[in-house]
Amino acid sequence: MAARKRLDSDSDTDEAKGGLRRFVDSTIGVGTKTLDYGLKIFHWSAKYGGRTLWIVGTTTLMVVFPLMLEIEREQQIIEIEKLQVKDLLAQGVHPQRIHEMGLSLPRDPAVLSALAKLPTVYVSASNASLRSPAAAFKGLQYRRVQARFFTMSAPPGGTAFTNRLAGQTSPYLLQHAHNPVDWWPWCEEAIAKAKAESKPIFLSVGYSTCHWCHVMERESFESERVAAVLNRHFIPIKDTFIKILNTIASRWASDKEDIRRRGQAIIGQLGQAMTEESAAKGDLPALLRSTQAAAAVKSAVQALDQASTAAYQHACNMCCSHSFDDELGGFDDGGRGIKFPQPTRLDLLMRAYLLLSLPGATESDNALGKKALHMALKTLGAMAKGGINDHITGGFARYSTDPRWHVPHFEKMLYDNAQLAVSYLETYQITGQDHYRAVAESILRYVSRDMTDPLGGFYSAQDADSYPASDATAMREGAFCTWTHHDLATLLDKNEVTLPCEGGEGGVKLSHVFCKAYGVRPGGNCDPKGDPHGELHGQNVLYQAMTPQELVGTLQLQCSAEQVTHALDSAKALLYEARQQRPAPRLDDKVITAWNGLMMSAFAKAAQAVPSAQQRQEYLRTATKAAEFLQGNLFDAKERVLYRSYRAGKRSQVAAFADDHAYLIRGLLDLYDADPYQIRWLDWAEQLQEEMDKGFMADREQGGGYFSTRAGSSDVLLRLKDSQDGAEPSAMSVAASNLWRLQELVGYAADPNHSSHANMLHLLARPIQDRAAMYGMPALTAALATHLMDYALIVIVGEAGAEDTGALLQAAHSVFLPNRILILKPEGGAEADSDAAVRARFRGVLESYGGCPMVRGKATAYVCKQRVCSLPVVEPQQLVHNIRLRAPHA
Repeated sequence: MAARKRLDSDSDTDEAKGGLRRFVDSTIGVGTKTLDYGLKIFHWSAKYGGRTLWIVGTTTLMVVFPLMLEIEREQQIIEIEKLQVKDLLAQGVHPQRIHEMGLSLPRDPAVLSALAKLPTVYVSASNASLRSPAAAFKGLQYRRVQARFFTMSAPPGGTAFTNRLAGQTSPYLLQHAHNPVDWWPWCEEAIAKAKAESKPIFLSVGYSTCHWCHVMERESFESERVAAVLNRHFIPIKDTFIKILNTIASRWASDKEDIRRRGQAIIGQLGQAMTEESAAKGDLPALLRSTQAAAAVKSAVQALDQASTAAYQHACNMCCSHSFDDELGGFDDGGRGIKFPQPTRLDLLMRAYLLLSLPGATESDNALGKKALHMALKTLGAMAKGGINDHITGGFARYSTDPRWHVPHFEKMLYDNAQLAVSYLETYQITGQDHYRAVAESILRYVSRDMTDPLGGFYSAQDADSYPASDATAMREGAFCTWTHHDLATLLDKNEVTLPCEGGEGGVKLSHVFCKAYGVRPGGNCDPKGDPHGELHGQNVLYQAMTPQELVGTLQLQCSAEQVTHALDSAKALLYEARQQRPAPRLDDKVITAWNGLMMSAFAKAAQAVPSAQQRQEYLRTATKAAEFLQGNLFDAKERVLYRSYRAGKRSQVAAFADDHAYLIRGLLDLYDADPYQIRWLDWAEQLQEEMDKGFMADREQGGGYFSTRAGSSDVLLRLKDSQDGAEPSAMSVAASNLWRLQELVGYAADPNHSSHANMLHLLARPIQDRAAMYGMPALTAALATHLMDYALIVIVGEAGAEDTGALLQAAHSVFLPNRILILKPEGGAEADSDAAVRARFRGVLESYGGCPMVRGKATAYVCKQRVCSLPVVEPQQLVHNIRLRAPHA
């Protein structure tokens, strides 16, 4: 166990301080505003040990300055508290009890035994460290932790450092529990300490499977010199990215002007530093171009006085096409070449296509509708072929580091894959092309196999980094997913499989066909420009370079494209088995309510869209099991409280945020849509919406919409609204759609005077009234498109579970119709209490449409709009025809 090196003098830390100390000296006592630095906005660097110390860089950092928290300027003297650990151990006090007293002990039994023989050990409350004076442990410090015992063992080989994060349950926080930085979790005790010592808070946030978080830890937080600076000048706090975004509360609302006034000095200094640094790097022109582009987009979207199709047409054109890459697909808004999937924008394009292609649309509407669909199809097709799509196990990585979608950042997030599965399913419904469905199903197989808890919940993420071999000492990004040409050829040629070709006696080796198909090269196929650390040197990231049909022609194969596809599938099966022998990337096995709601939607929509009845039932079971897991483990039915996350058999004590409610409600509505006989999911969705309205809704004076955090939360500094769709749609965007669906299904908040009804109309009008919202909230703009199409009510009357009822239900599900409201009216067969409950639930709606009776004792379907229904039909094909009159398809 290595001893801690004490860095008490300025000379010991001068080299590491660099720009950070100048920053601290110039800002302490000056700034008052909470400052959130995003990617590459601002950084200081100093050289230490031949490496660069990034004080602010690829990990979001927030600095909460003392005056913001009204910290007293006087330094309080804290007496040193003496705790006799030796006596406690000698008296047989269990280590758990010692932890509860605020002390962290080493986990090694031999060390515990040696510690019990030592003289008195002291805890200094001023520096929050426990130090043993014994020669055998000279210089060793044990960190104090919160009053919680955690049984996780230290890293292999032991560690010299254990900080307060050791008592947390978050995988991300536990990864940093043995940094020399004296990390605190976000808590009132840490805030109080910052106040007492008049120090700014160094707030570092990240995520457990984020590659660049690992890089920052290696290059900064594992350095004792960096730790000495942070520990001396700051109160270091570390928290998860998602939580911290939702943990900022009411001070802004109460003291907005005071904070603005007192923060001007620090903002000015930061602005000057950013300008000087950007100019020195030659980046200022790029910044100016970005600003001018944003201004051009904003000015191009004309004032929209009403929610008209023409206004929507113009806005979609300006908001989607200006950054579209017509050659490679996707959107490059920043001009950096990095591409994110952006499923919220893809969903908008598909809904814009439907809206602008309705009967009666103008020629220009139709042209823009086709253009919108082209952008969506081009992007989804390019991503499916690219290396961002894992061609061996399925699932999509977080983003592509190049414009061609080739080399990804290998981290896989649940929320990305949930949304992309839906995008590919909806594209399949629009086009009828099976390859889009195949991509969606590969995502769902990956999630079912690798990201699903046995109890039914879905895990959060899979790391980008892993060990290249079982005996490796350092992890490498993409090690689990990439291949050398030699290793791949050795595996595929083991069984001496060949494909027949013209003029070739022995045929073409399977390895050669596969390498042609997936762009594998002997020296690797990764561009060094996108690999700054050389981790992908000599490696190949698989991407679809040639189709089976192209392979037949290029290699002059004497077999069909279908036979080539079968051979490639067999090769991928071999590679999958080989990959399973590699050290797996770390898995964040936390179950997050919001992301589970998104994935429930994906499985529920698959249960509607795929042609295989057996597969539909499997997807429905998966979605239902997830809903039951969340209801049983993350919802307190008595108190009507939803919780944020679950891990290792325990739910967190953090109550759910607005996005947890919104995404779960959407998942439940989609699950009800897939299985409309199960009104329990509709009931729970309505209950959750009531709680969301009660706890998160902003009144008119607050601008309407929803806050991200619950009213009355005591541990947040500022209640904010998520007014932009990012990698995930904002809670407000999803809520607007949920409110509309609930209103049409069960009359929720149908009264125009109801606050939720007004809130729904306010949200849907935002893209029209606020041009920035049109561009920054594509999911909300997509909800507006659905609203402009007006809803289509499909009523199916028949015996629940009967074959003819199921056939009509599948026909209704097969067509992409986002403005669809589906009701199953049980009739015929044995009467059941559940049948009566379903009929009672929808009696008011059905009566307004004339009751929708069954015809000739057969399952019957109606397609209704604006209180007028089509003639009843009993044949599934006729129902599809009637629906398609309202939903044009490619």
